[in-house]
Amino acid sequence: MLMFIIQWFLNNKNKISIVKHLVILFFFFSEFAIGQLPGNPKFPGKSAYPQAFAAAEISGVTEAILTGYIIDNGQKPVTETGIIWGSTAPTLTVYDGGVVSKIGAGTITTTITGLALAQVVYARAYARMGTDLIYGNVEIYEHGIVITQTGRKWMAYNLGSSPAKSANDVNAYNALYQWGRTTDGHQIKTSTVNQITLLSSLPTTYNAGIVGTSFIQPYYGSGANPHLYFNAFDRYQNSEYADWINPENSRLWQGVNGINNPCPSGYRIPTASEFTAEVNYWATKNQAGAFNSKLKLSTGGYRSFISPGTSNSVSANGYYWTSTTGINVNEKQKSYVLNTSNGTLSLDFKSMGYAVRCIKDYSGSGITSGGTAEVSGYDCPNSGAQGQLTSGFSASAKNVKQIIQVNVTTLGTYNLTTNYTNADMPNYGYLNGILFTASGTFTSTGWQDVTLTAAGSLGGPLSDKTYYLVNVAPSCDFTRTELDELSMGTAILGSFAPNDVAKNSQVFTAGSTAQVGHILRINVTYGGTYNLSTSATDVQGNTVTFSRSASIGTGCCQDITLLSSGKIVVPGIYTFSFSNGHSFQRRWQ
Repeated sequence: MLMFIIQWFLNNKNKISIVKHLVILFFFFSEFAIGQLPGNPKFPGKSAYPQAFAAAEISGVTEAILTGYIIDNGQKPVTETGIIWGSTAPTLTVYDGGVVSKIGAGTITTTITGLALAQVVYARAYARMGTDLIYGNVEIYEHGIVITQTGRKWMAYNLGSSPAKSANDVNAYNALYQWGRTTDGHQIKTSTVNQITLLSSLPTTYNAGIVGTSFIQPYYGSGANPHLYFNAFDRYQNSEYADWINPENSRLWQGVNGINNPCPSGYRIPTASEFTAEVNYWATKNQAGAFNSKLKLSTGGYRSFISPGTSNSVSANGYYWTSTTGINVNEKQKSYVLNTSNGTLSLDFKSMGYAVRCIKDYSGSGITSGGTAEVSGYDCPNSGAQGQLTSGFSASAKNVKQIIQVNVTTLGTYNLTTNYTNADMPNYGYLNGILFTASGTFTSTGWQDVTLTAAGSLGGPLSDKTYYLVNVAPSCDFTRTELDELSMGTAILGSFAPNDVAKNSQVFTAGSTAQVGHILRINVTYGGTYNLSTSATDVQGNTVTFSRSASIGTGCCQDITLLSSGKIVVPGIYTFSFSNGHSFQRRWQ
């Protein structure tokens, strides 16, 4: 660079007078700019005092390294270098943290311990020049927190682990969580394995006292695909089940108030869209880009429910859970996972063990509404039910809807979805089920009505089922009844023989109150309750009704005796019909 300047001067002698002054000013301002508190500089601009800087960096879950830099480029020589810290901007006379120093200029470091997550430390370097004293600018450090290019605050390390010192730091992957579980001990890579071979033996609740501290392995059979199946003898229609809890519960990790949110207070599991926003800032969509990002996402692999052992499977990739769960028919036992090898997110079974990185909750995250709107609460009264969920008919055919109330605090879009409630799980896995959804834009704040529209169809058996909003927090739930149109109860009736003459040979007497019953032989597809009723009326308006309400089990060739009431006055043969097209006839004489 110097040779270039000299050559330029030789080639431009006629410009020397002008350039000379520019060069002098350049060196003056260059020297002046790097000095701090310049005092009375001598020409060409050398500062009277040195520069002083401070920096802080996380070194452990409860530790940080403070560094002071003193550049002795002033007119007065540095006799002492130091760094000072506290809970407010410190000076040598007022501080509540600590101070370290050394003779002369240069770099000084110290490690401070006992720090809590998000604890704020104020640090500054200082220098003495004999009796003179200068301070550098105050460095404000928030322990264990990193602010990314998205403007969001994240924990600077994986939950239950140490900050990553390298991309493959084994201590950065000490905890691998099954989705939805709390910090109960199962996440430790050496935790015991609880192999469960029956669907009915899986935990039915999320209570840690019941679930225990083991890594739960839903497992059936052996070979390359040893999933626990709804029906182990018929692996039909992707019927494998790979959640650690039955029935599944997609609200366990939703929001800061998620039932089992394992993150520190004010923090939560990130959504899939929040991880996607971070990936967009990676220099390269691979592991190098993941580790060199602000989050320093490291490798460490996973713990598989298929062969969990007592340690994680070593991998060149990193895997991180999100709070965003699957919704559709074969996805409800899955949640989205970030793969750092390519920056993509995909669904995986909730019984897998993956790392967790927590994000600080913030307004406008979309987690309250599934869109850009902010919602402070939901109310899902059962009285909001419209239409009847009926076996044999699609929800749209019966115009099934549910009206809920939403308290809107910030206008914007919303996308609401309930859990997928399935009626066929004990037999063939995810065949049939109902899903309620709604989307739109809120144009006013306060409590608003939102109409959820149902889609899908019922399988069996039927029962009253509870639906709840997923991938939003807060949430709410409502219960809907399910009926079979023929039984008008929860029993699903198959073929039956209504006109068995041998069982129904009695003749009624016209004008007398009916006292004789009618026997139906029925094949019951799914047991449950029934409320059968059928009537016939003579030309004078007199009516006889056969009816019965009771419960019945599953199985073929069962007799139901309908009891009669009312009377027929006009003699004749009368037909009694059912909604499935079947009918029987009885004679009055």
